[in-house]
Amino acid sequence: MKDMSRRRFDRRLALASFVVLGLYAPCDVAIAVDAGETPPNASAGTDAPNLLANGSFAGPRGKGAPAPWGVALTSPEVNNASQGTVDTVASPFGEGENAVRLWKHGAASYWPQVWSPAIRLEPGPYEFAIEAVGTLQQISLRASAIVKQERVRLDRSVVTPDTPRLLRHAFVVPEGTETVSVGIAAPANVGGEVTFGRALLRRLPRTPADAIAALPPGDEPDPDPVQGLESFIERHGHKPYDLFQRGDDLMTLRMIFEDRQFGTPVWMLDNSPTVDHCGTASIWPAWNPDASTLFVEGPRAIGDRLHGGWFIHSEFSRMRPSRGGRPAVWAPENPDLFYGPASPEGNVARTNWRTGEQKIIAQWEPLAWPASGKRVYGLTRDQRHIFVDLPNRGIFVPFQRDEKFPIPVLSLYDGRPIGPGGESIGGNHVNVIYDHPKYGDLIALRTGMLVDRETGEKTCVAVPLCGNTNYLRAFHDNRVQYPRGEQWNAYGLPWFAAGVRLPVGLGMDELDNLWRNIPHATHGHESPSPDWQHIAVDGGATRIVRVCDGQTQSIRLSANGGNYHLHWQKHPRFLVGWVRGWHFGSYLRPQNANVEFQVFSDGTFQPIVDTKHRFNGYYSGGDFSMLSPDTTKIHYGSSMTGRFRNYVAVMARPRPPVNLSWKADQGAVVLAWEPSAYHSETRGYLVYRSQHSGDGYQLVTPKPVEAPTWRDATVQPGRAYYYVVSSLEHSGLESGYSEEAARAGVDLPGTIDAPLVVYAEAEHAIRDLPTAALPGLAIGADRRGASDWYYLYRHPKAEQGQASLQVNLPAAGRYHIWARVRGQEAEQGRWEITAAGRALTVSTREDRWTWVRAGDGPVALDAGCLTVGLVTSDATAQLDLVCLATDSQLTPGGPRPQNAESPPAVESLRVENIRPRVNRLTWKPSQSPSLAYYHVYSASEAFDAPRQQLRIGSPTEAELIDWGLQAGAEYHYAVTAVDRQGNESPIGRLVSATTPPRDVAPALIELHFADAEIEGTFERSTADGMRGKVYLVPQDVAANKTSWKIDIPHAGRYYFWLRYLPRGSGDRGGEVSQSVRATIDGRRVAVLGGGSTDLHVPDRLIAPGSRLAERLWTWAWPGTADLESVELPEGRRTLTLDNLAPNVRYDALVITDEPTWQPPDGRLRQR
Repeated sequence: MKDMSRRRFDRRLALASFVVLGLYAPCDVAIAVDAGETPPNASAGTDAPNLLANGSFAGPRGKGAPAPWGVALTSPEVNNASQGTVDTVASPFGEGENAVRLWKHGAASYWPQVWSPAIRLEPGPYEFAIEAVGTLQQISLRASAIVKQERVRLDRSVVTPDTPRLLRHAFVVPEGTETVSVGIAAPANVGGEVTFGRALLRRLPRTPADAIAALPPGDEPDPDPVQGLESFIERHGHKPYDLFQRGDDLMTLRMIFEDRQFGTPVWMLDNSPTVDHCGTASIWPAWNPDASTLFVEGPRAIGDRLHGGWFIHSEFSRMRPSRGGRPAVWAPENPDLFYGPASPEGNVARTNWRTGEQKIIAQWEPLAWPASGKRVYGLTRDQRHIFVDLPNRGIFVPFQRDEKFPIPVLSLYDGRPIGPGGESIGGNHVNVIYDHPKYGDLIALRTGMLVDRETGEKTCVAVPLCGNTNYLRAFHDNRVQYPRGEQWNAYGLPWFAAGVRLPVGLGMDELDNLWRNIPHATHGHESPSPDWQHIAVDGGATRIVRVCDGQTQSIRLSANGGNYHLHWQKHPRFLVGWVRGWHFGSYLRPQNANVEFQVFSDGTFQPIVDTKHRFNGYYSGGDFSMLSPDTTKIHYGSSMTGRFRNYVAVMARPRPPVNLSWKADQGAVVLAWEPSAYHSETRGYLVYRSQHSGDGYQLVTPKPVEAPTWRDATVQPGRAYYYVVSSLEHSGLESGYSEEAARAGVDLPGTIDAPLVVYAEAEHAIRDLPTAALPGLAIGADRRGASDWYYLYRHPKAEQGQASLQVNLPAAGRYHIWARVRGQEAEQGRWEITAAGRALTVSTREDRWTWVRAGDGPVALDAGCLTVGLVTSDATAQLDLVCLATDSQLTPGGPRPQNAESPPAVESLRVENIRPRVNRLTWKPSQSPSLAYYHVYSASEAFDAPRQQLRIGSPTEAELIDWGLQAGAEYHYAVTAVDRQGNESPIGRLVSATTPPRDVAPALIELHFADAEIEGTFERSTADGMRGKVYLVPQDVAANKTSWKIDIPHAGRYYFWLRYLPRGSGDRGGEVSQSVRATIDGRRVAVLGGGSTDLHVPDRLIAPGSRLAERLWTWAWPGTADLESVELPEGRRTLTLDNLAPNVRYDALVITDEPTWQPPDGRLRQR
């Protein structure tokens, strides 16, 4: 397998792809966004010819656009419904000229569109420009390239000017392009008009910095599909759940590994043969408030019962069945209590996840459509009420527009609201629809029920769903027409006819507070900032919308892919979201496929983890993720190993405590500190002490300290000590060190000349700035090399970046200032560092982290808080860490010093074979006070060093059950101990065990549908990637049967593996339920296929010559919570399959009695 450990994410390529539509500024500050500004290095002054035919739109005026321009007024995607109009009109840009006017109503999707004919262009940079004016909020300047028969979009969204202005769109035509078309369109659910003319397409002499560039998505497989976990992937078979049971819990079998591209620690939370989807849907918090537990789905056996929901706890070593379903919202005052279910039919209950105790706090009679779908979306901001969204989509009601206060169409809400006729209308997520063909102007409302957490009292409410100023003004000015009396029945809300609290008679501030009090409804398609002043919206690009006025920033995480499902809400400066790993319809891989990103509010982004998600085509198999309360981790789901599992990626280290101080008290040193701004997950604190400043710290509190103070009574009078404190999460993660409490002690001499060393993380200068702040510096991630994993660099859209870093100096002195910096590609990276009125310079050409002294000598500094200025104008300059030291002989080395000593080796390892396919490992627990977990390694031959390829588990306890083993095979094992700083012990004792051999040789019967005897009519076709000569598609489900004569070599328990592939468009949806009945000699033995479709594929993707076909053919895994087998008798038998599903291609069936057999090709069904 190819080693991906040295692959590096190209930050420059990624950062060049974001597009700013509107700059951030406070809502009371007017800003101008010049949509016609000439981009840097653009084509000003070039004499390149216009490559467009009829760029002047010459021709008769009237409906449509003049030849050869084409018009698409609607599409089958919207049932060919009216979307708007396109007309050729007199130009506002020049007398006697023509222009084109595009008008679309507010409920329209992405049509109308106007396109040029296809043009053959050589690869390279081009500019498409038009003059435009209009009332549409924004328009899309589009370039569509056909590259190797695949469409590549090179689009740019721009703000529509309200006075005539030139709009420019620079893009790069990729290699292999056949033709390019350019055109104009507008976003979905945005109403208004735009008039444009004087269209120009020309080649540029050089590529502008903001040019949109893209490669066509590829059909190459992921070169490192399982992060190198080769030994782990080899294991397969029956899981002995009884061996994992510990009282009411199951032991987890967590696996901790490193993302081999980005260096991020990743935890596979459990290894069970089940479908374990990430059930958060980016809205229901799987983490409880202190992250001491995490909810996961997936049926698992405990005792004689299957449970479908589980709480992982005790540093991820145990999982407990959920007795209250999936948590919808957690009680803020008690991390053990949650409310649910998430989709209640007739009640809301409060459940203690630890004890299973449950109490129903509110009940009601179930409602009929359209309000039958209800969702619990969280607590009101005052934390008093649970909000039950009903219908689960909100409603549209008529309103009167006011041209003085136009309401922008904003994607701020997750749902397709119900219209006045009780029907779903409009597109997803919008707050207002203009000129609906049937209902006119409509405004959206949140409707639902407030449930008092203490009394259970229920109150029906209708409230605003966004905080846009002009949107709220419509309520303030009484221009919203609410349903009255029985009119609520049309929305499926009969309760509202009896009484509903409406937003009437309220001032603007009261309306704003009312909107803020109701939890945001989203499944990750939109996600708000913590203060709700901004909303992030997913799609082809991630858009960050300023709520008060709709100004938008667009960030493209992939040049040819889309970003789906976001989670913000926890930190003002960043959110998380990932690039879908394939294109529906083609299943090609886009740039940055499957990468989860940390997306910053300044438009930059950094990779977190490659999720390695595999093809699927169903909603719950989507790209969901959620931040932990303190934003140190993300929880996500992935089918990396073939079956869906839950994962946690450690995105950042916890924050250490702040404001550490000391005092002498009755012969002891008393330390005191304050929790950091992000301490919800903190379980306690660890205190370290050293005999000198800056390093050499030893842990003096093996048991975490819960209070923010600690007394050291072991100090010796007259001796100075140096202390740091770290935070410890419930998860077991430990922060870096706090600032140092220096020269602490009892009966100290009047003068202490011992050197002082002070470290400060550079990124602290900007990491907690407000959302809208633009310091010109950005945060980068380097989880292998940077101290505390993050660093600073100049924002790619800024000419200069500057920020202030606060550093506490324990004593006055002459300090040498050092900076840990690096450059790129041998280009000089220069920083100016200012302190106490001195401006010093550091620079380097090294592309590795290097300590450089600032200036020629020390700087006299006073004790207390020092402001250190950080300034750079160099694009390649990166700054990780600042060090101030009074010792002139000191040269810092590496990141901030922490414990680098590995724990002792594990020498007491024992292994025993306890069942035919199961080995049990035990060892004496490590005595290291900083132990975090163990790594267990296994191979078929002896080995002498730990490698990720050999890792099979990372338990926190001194035991591992190794199941899913081959029969008659020798397994070699070693265990290492890993501490909280990531130091791993060497391998100690190497042990081995051999599993018993089989009594008989394994049986494997492969049957091809091409060779079956058939009843009824079947389609017979060929495709690539098949095991048989042709595949069959049943034409008459009631009559179709297939049968084979098979020889079963010996009686025993056999597994049925069905190979098939549903036919469809390749998009998500179009599900087929498949339950194929298998009989032996007329006796029912199995039901195959797994139920609803998880993927469907058009014929062209498996046609001869396809490179995708072999990866698309699907094997139905025989089982749900565990591998399932059936008893078969020896001898010649007749096997018959019936109830074959329509529109499904059937290729092969494998019958085997070997539980470790896994398909060598295709994909495993994920659903």
